Amino acid sequence: MKTLLLLLIAFRLSGVCLPVTGDRILGRDLALADPRFSSLPSSLVVATTPPPGMRRTLSAPELGRVARANGIQISDPVEVCFEFAMQTLSPGEALVAMKLSLPAGVEPGLIDFTRSEVPAGRLLFPISGLSPATSTDHGERLWRGFVQYTETRRQEIWAKVTLSRAIPAVVAKREIPVGAPIGRDDVEVRTWSGPYTQEVTATELGEVIGRAPRRAVHMGSPIPLAVLQPRLAVRRGDAVKVVVVCGRARLLLDAIAVREAREGELVELRNPASGKLFVARMESARAVVQVSPGQTL
Repeated sequence: MKTLLLLLIAFRLSGVCLPVTGDRILGRDLALADPRFSSLPSSLVVATTPPPGMRRTLSAPELGRVARANGIQISDPVEVCFEFAMQTLSPGEALVAMKLSLPAGVEPGLIDFTRSEVPAGRLLFPISGLSPATSTDHGERLWRGFVQYTETRRQEIWAKVTLSRAIPAVVAKREIPVGAPIGRDDVEVRTWSGPYTQEVTATELGEVIGRAPRRAVHMGSPIPLAVLQPRLAVRRGDAVKVVVVCGRARLLLDAIAVREAREGELVELRNPASGKLFVARMESARAVVQVSPGQTL
């Protein structure tokens, strides 16, 4: 017992603290620090763990109270301390964690990252922490991540990165202005290399031809699907099949489009038989209009 006590004192004087990994210092942690506490229930909560970079010291009087409360006979407890193991992140660790969150084919480049020590734990860079790309960031983006070092605690970290990818994409062969329908000669499918964005890019010509962009598309740029307006469902002068709905009754009518319209939009039509104008909604290459009993088109 005297030898054990001397070893514990020597360990304490060395300035080394025992590492912890949870939110609480438990009976099993105390038993590792001092085997005389080995009869403690392993899950007994002894104390809270300290913040990262700090120590939690259990004094001799505190340990004496723990011993007495649990029927352990120790006349000369020796104070012990606990702390979280700390580490300095390496570039390799950061890149590995980033790749786990990125789609296949996207390569991160590390410019700078958290240099201070962080608790040892699981390193995560969720895609939600990636700042949006802008036209003024020169390809550099801030990515906020964290180290999960207990079940309920995490420490935030950051990195400044570039993200690049090489993908098959529909690419503009010339400048395409806002609202201009995209023709076959305006685009091509090829492997495109450039900065990664979270926009879904068109990969087939059929996804873009005949559609107009809501913003200008520059020559050499891939075409995001989100910027494309729906295709025109009908043009001025086109013949349109109209479904006239009146209660449970359905009637088919031929009409002529007075204006162009896209799927889901309202379109102005003319009944060639009566010459009347009316408005219907374009649905699946036909127009649908609901009328009241007695109403004529």
